[in-house]
Amino acid sequence: MKFVRVKPDKKILEATASRAVCSVVFGKKYEICIIAGLEGDELACYAVFSHIPGTDAEMYMEYLYTVPEFREQGRIWKLLEYCESYLAGIGVRIITSRIDIVHEYALEYNSFMTRNGFIPLNLTGRILVYDLKDMLGAETIQTVLKGMHLLPPVKRINEIDKKHINAFLDEENHTGFYFYREECDECYSRFYEADQKIHGAMIASMPVEGTLDISAIYIDALAKKNNMFLPLFCGCIEPLISKASQEKITIIINLNDEVLYNGMLKIFNPPECERLVLEHMKYIAGR
Repeated sequence: MKFVRVKPDKKILEATASRAVCSVVFGKKYEICIIAGLEGDELACYAVFSHIPGTDAEMYMEYLYTVPEFREQGRIWKLLEYCESYLAGIGVRIITSRIDIVHEYALEYNSFMTRNGFIPLNLTGRILVYDLKDMLGAETIQTVLKGMHLLPPVKRINEIDKKHINAFLDEENHTGFYFYREECDECYSRFYEADQKIHGAMIASMPVEGTLDISAIYIDALAKKNNMFLPLFCGCIEPLISKASQEKITIIINLNDEVLYNGMLKIFNPPECERLVLEHMKYIAGR
């Protein structure tokens, strides 16, 4: 088997990867590296890596895939070994894997990663996928949308003082809340601000037409007390409501908070699709 770096192929990715992975690859927010394993001229497996421009020392592994007829033959092990060697050669020192996966494969995948020297970081994150039209049918959403003018206002990023944004970024970077200015889509991201401080944030964008990706959620004690989750969420989807009757709009929500997760399921149950997010990390310096 030979290994080559390839350009993103939309047809192949949409046929084999989840919509969340496709959103990352085609969202143009990250630099993408895809390494494929070939048997002759035939695709056997591939791995998708991403990184934020200017952060060359760390790569995020977004996806691993093996074509069905080549599975259980050790090819993915060889691919991962090659990827680590290749990435180390271009200056990468840490691989952080954030893979979304269906529940029945979670334990098997976690075992595979730990046997390859990866340290488990988080086994509780989830991605929920909904059809916006189904969500709009929920009585709770209709009530919030009708009463938005009576609730504390949620704001777009261009409506907030940059000093408050910078203070928010500096504070939350220390608590593991990954938030980058490039991801603050002015059309969809929403913030709850009070007393000259950001208390709630929902970072959303539409990297792929017809798919709104809510990639990060932050709700502090004040935002929880004021029940700001739904107003923030409704603020994100509001620009898309008029489209929902004419076309299918998919909503992808990344959740790492058990309370928010259980709350989502109470409001919108069941989701169109639910996937676990498994996070692992490996140092590859000196390979």
